Amino acid sequence: MIAVGMMLDIRTWRVPNSYIVLCSITAIYLLYNQMGAWGCVCFLGRFLLTVGFLFPIYLVGGLGAGDIKLFGVISALMGVRDALWLIIVSIVIGASMGVLRWIRKKQLVSKGSHLVALGKKCFIDRQISAVFQNAKQGEKIHFTVCIFIAYVGWMCKEGVF
Repeated sequence: MIAVGMMLDIRTWRVPNSYIVLCSITAIYLLYNQMGAWGCVCFLGRFLLTVGFLFPIYLVGGLGAGDIKLFGVISALMGVRDALWLIIVSIVIGASMGVLRWIRKKQLVSKGSHLVALGKKCFIDRQISAVFQNAKQGEKIHFTVCIFIAYVGWMCKEGVF
């Protein structure tokens, strides 16, 4: 699921809703075969919990809607603890990729000072709208690549490889 989602994201800059629906149907089928009707309830609960948890990050422009929905489907299959690990590691990888891009483009100081000014506006001056204005000007990355790398790391950690 993640690998195909990553390829779609790289090709079109989005993870289509039709693909998310296909992944959701597959996940519900797998969970239903494993747990019966309770699997459907589990899917819905884990999916909504993950989407609700990540929705504020979407609002500030940190993640795309497709990324969040893909996280929701994956978390339904993984369980809460493993999904949280995957989310945190993916965000760390994404932030690292962004910082490395700034270093490569020699923008670390200017972007860093801009982030400090944005933090001051948000936390000291209480201007939350500054985050939304800044998100529209941000640079995009293919976050599904970060999810894929984190998932491979999770599989290594769990001894799948």
